[in-house]
Amino acid sequence: RRHTAPFEWCDGPLVTAMRGGHMVLLDEMSLADDAVLERLNSVLEPTRTIVLAEKGDDGLGLADTSHIVRGHNNFLIFATMNPGGDFGKRELSPALRSRFTEIWVPAIKDPKDIDLVLSSILLSKLPDHHFSALRISILDYVLWFNSSLCGNSSSPFCDLVLSLRDVIAWAHFVVEASERIHSLDIWETYCHGACLMHLDGLGLGTGLSTIDAEMARSSAFDFLLSQVPNSSTLSCRKTLQP
Repeated sequence: RRHTAPFEWCDGPLVTAMRGGHMVLLDEMSLADDAVLERLNSVLEPTRTIVLAEKGDDGLGLADTSHIVRGHNNFLIFATMNPGGDFGKRELSPALRSRFTEIWVPAIKDPKDIDLVLSSILLSKLPDHHFSALRISILDYVLWFNSSLCGNSSSPFCDLVLSLRDVIAWAHFVVEASERIHSLDIWETYCHGACLMHLDGLGLGTGLSTIDAEMARSSAFDFLLSQVPNSSTLSCRKTLQP
């Protein structure tokens, strides 16, 4: 009967974790459909159960309780989401939200935290003599850009603040480019990464005027060139040309 059946039930990640006592992370939970979220209510109750109505029975008319799954004592469920006020995001229903213990995680801005992330990306790939110089340069650039250009709330550049996501994208580009394009100087890679990360599209979608965007880009180019060793200045200057 099993070999002739057109379909066979297979437990998904949630049910597997409930049976085995594993941890489950629901990333960007608020983006899921309401029908999906409602199925989690019983899982988050003290009974920690879910009924697999879609599973059906074995076709023999015998009593089958395998469609009722109770969570193992070690089963844990975590969820992440961005604030509901963010563009395209929404809040969870009060019923579902009350079943979680909420922990607010602010944006990572501390240089020490950014340095830890940079080190984990760069240290495993780049030679030591390149790693230290680039790590410090990226940190210095981010701190300079966020404080000097974007630090004043009345500045036209206040919406251009670099985030940890931007820093990670820059570091990953440097690592990948240095491994794949050996003809590029490491500092050329550094400057290309800065352009890719935000300088090429500086101000797009923010309402920033063309003149202000060019002013910010020019200041950023000058700062980048001030970080580059003399031996690489000429090639990097060509990289940063409009």
